Amino acid sequence: MMALIGAPFRNSRRVRALLVLSLTIGLTGASGPAAANEIFAVRDIAVDKRAGTASAARELALAESRQTAYRTVLRRITLPEDFDRHPALDDADIAGLVQSFDIANEKTSQTRYLADVTVRFARQSVRELLQAFSIPFSETAARPLLIIPVYQAAGLKLLWEDGNPWFTPWVAQEGKSGLRPVIAPLGDLEDITSINLDRVAAGDAETIAAAKQRYQTAGVLVALADLQRDLLNAKNVLRVTLTEYGTDAENTEVMTFEDPVVDDVGPFLARTVDEIMMRRETEWKRRTLLDFDHEDKLVAIVPLDGIQTWLTVQQRLYSLAEVRKIEVTALSARAAHLTVSYLGQAAQLTVALAERGLTLQEQEGYWTLKLADQAAASN
Repeated sequence: MMALIGAPFRNSRRVRALLVLSLTIGLTGASGPAAANEIFAVRDIAVDKRAGTASAARELALAESRQTAYRTVLRRITLPEDFDRHPALDDADIAGLVQSFDIANEKTSQTRYLADVTVRFARQSVRELLQAFSIPFSETAARPLLIIPVYQAAGLKLLWEDGNPWFTPWVAQEGKSGLRPVIAPLGDLEDITSINLDRVAAGDAETIAAAKQRYQTAGVLVALADLQRDLLNAKNVLRVTLTEYGTDAENTEVMTFEDPVVDDVGPFLARTVDEIMMRRETEWKRRTLLDFDHEDKLVAIVPLDGIQTWLTVQQRLYSLAEVRKIEVTALSARAAHLTVSYLGQAAQLTVALAERGLTLQEQEGYWTLKLADQAAASN
């Protein structure tokens, strides 16, 4: 599916609708070990190699895909200051970390090989490698946010208009699978009529709820970009205000970026979006780094209203990188009593649980673990 987001398709709303649907399902619907292992997968790596024979070209291409995937996964889960410390492995060592791979769109000639390759690494093998080199890492993926890119220049604010240059670089982020993803809206008639610029920028609860519901995201991130041209100093100044709505961590952050004045601001805006995403990813990884030196236990009660609730809670718990072991000490039709062994601090576990749609609350000296929709209904 990711192959659809190449440049020729970027403006196709039908194709983007399919892409957004697949991203939403992949980022919000998955649970259990499969969801956790997706962090260690890199999809649709385009390879194109030539050699003396088709088989030799294929081997070169697959080796290149493994190396690309290896670099991508390590950069995805580690901090920027540790990028230079990533172990320099040869292809045989990297191949030893691979759990599986898929090949699509394969084309061959006598001396050339082209394909799109998906590589999945074994989670435990990557863990052991990074621990051996004392490189901290995170495996907690945040639920996606719906990005609302508002562009302001010369006194005008643009959102759904075709002349909004701030929209395009955010769409480009959809193909990048980091730990803190965003989804760009389609900009179709439904969006235009239901997501009013002024209402969403003001955090109108009804508008935010409707947008979250349509795209199945954790919340909405309004990115207001205000471009000012400083002709005296020959530079563009971009003031970006990021406001998060509809989550437990509603907040506003302001950033300023500068670039020499040029007629085409597109590249400047694209670099700015990449920098914003890097900062947000880094901040998230710092909050969710796995602490293998500290392990604790938590005794919790899980209220049950049926077998499906119990199965869902188990799936989501087992998908957490922080959880080492789950012991069921008592089980009835109304509740389950658990002892959860986990890495790190309780506050970090609470953050990870929230990203899997679970809430952890202390009540009268006891911890209660609920599905988020259960907790909302009881409040």
